[in-house]
Amino acid sequence: MGPAALALSLGACAIDDDPTPEIGVDDASGRMRAQLRLDDTAAACVRGAFDADPGITVVFNVAQPASAAQQDDFVEAMRPCLPNELVADELSYQLRTAFVGSGDSEQECLRGFVLSLDQGDQDRLLVGVANPTLAFSDPTFARLTEDMLATCDLQAGSTPGTGPSLTPDTDGDDATELLPPANEGTVP
Repeated sequence: MGPAALALSLGACAIDDDPTPEIGVDDASGRMRAQLRLDDTAAACVRGAFDADPGITVVFNVAQPASAAQQDDFVEAMRPCLPNELVADELSYQLRTAFVGSGDSEQECLRGFVLSLDQGDQDRLLVGVANPTLAFSDPTFARLTEDMLATCDLQAGSTPGTGPSLTPDTDGDDATELLPPANEGTVP
């Protein structure tokens, strides 16, 4: 498994010709709710953040990725709704279910790993939840992935059910899938 397992990218400076969003507030809210299996309270907070600043949906762009400043704006808007603990809980659950034979101890290790990251790396994870394809341009995720696997003594596989990986769009939203869908068949 490469850097794509944990995905996203924050650059050092903004550019003047920032891209425009490729999706709307409804789609962005739905994606965040589905990816993190948000309860109604957190989902309403996320929706409120997108309503307050629709431009932050640019973080979901695939064709023209969000600038570093736009990614920072997204993180700033989402942090009140999605604390590190919530993201760690959900990512550790999803990664645990992706590794055949893993259990509670591996899930707790994964959770601890995510929470032990500095704030910058946790912010990167949050952007990666929104747009896993950003991992392809960020070498930081190679390091994060390798460290996570080594720390939690996990081996990634290349076939479904043996480890997390990026897979082509499977749910019709034109986004590459980071992890197996947590609630297959549910609509946010």
